[in-house]
Amino acid sequence: MKGELTVSFDENTSVDRPGTEKTVTRTETYKAGDAFLGTPNTWHNSSNQGDVELVFMVSWIGEDGMPIRVDE
Repeated sequence: MKGELTVSFDENTSVDRPGTEKTVTRTETYKAGDAFLGTPNTWHNSSNQGDVELVFMVSWIGEDGMPIRVDE
């Protein structure tokens, strides 16, 4: 990772409720070497608030052959 990744979370409003206004309840800033685990069904918005280019990696964990997300 290069730069800083700032992530704002709304831990109170489900992502299953489209059109619902989001309220940031927590903001975290991650730097090179840091990691975080995304919480299922939790709205978040990631951005580069720093002065340098942001480069980061995302890994998805799931069952082989199954979709990462299932909309029912």
